[in-house]
Amino acid sequence: MEPAVSTFHTAVLVEEGGPRVVRHLLTGVNDCSTGNVAVEVYVIGRASLSGSWRAAMVKRTSHKATGCPIARPLDAIGDWWSLLIIRDAFDGYERFGEFQKSLGLAKNILTTRLRNLVEHGILETAPASDGSAYQKYVLTKKGLGLFPLLVALRQWGEEHFFEPSELDVRLVDRKFGQPVKRLELRSQDGRLLGPEDAEVRKISSGLRASPRPSSAQQVNDGRRKKDPA
Repeated sequence: MEPAVSTFHTAVLVEEGGPRVVRHLLTGVNDCSTGNVAVEVYVIGRASLSGSWRAAMVKRTSHKATGCPIARPLDAIGDWWSLLIIRDAFDGYERFGEFQKSLGLAKNILTTRLRNLVEHGILETAPASDGSAYQKYVLTKKGLGLFPLLVALRQWGEEHFFEPSELDVRLVDRKFGQPVKRLELRSQDGRLLGPEDAEVRKISSGLRASPRPSSAQQVNDGRRKKDPA
């Protein structure tokens, strides 16, 4: 049995005689886990005649210390299983068995993803509503804040990955049953913004950076400085 692998590590099996990529198994080789620690496995090469393999540990890069607000959350929701678990949570799934049936995911992988989402405060556990010994997973306020992100991803996917005839579900207003309008990004004064209308600016000393003055404004400021008081 392969050695245990810590969460967010990938076990890479390589053949001594020279590795060659064969396939990627999300559920591992013979589950490839001990101590209920989930492992994602890249199988490289073929078993030698003796059947011996060695495992090389490849640690995933963490974005915990990055200053980018897009990169840092990827430690929590950066893999597809986590996003699909969150999708199902919004659809009303709560129990481990419900998530597993929906996703067809191995128990060890699902356990790791759920634990990670709980540790990041996106899901929380609570006693099952039926009074049984089981627990349920519910979205926290932080988790509910992902709703616009999932809607944006859904609308982008509908536009670019589906033919019109393929779509058999749609997101609608629960009260009136009407399709939800496309998400829009707007300025403080209500203007519709596109990529060319927005930019990321550096914030220094905890204060919002001021926009660079236009050339005309710089000329007028220079004239005022020269005018006597």
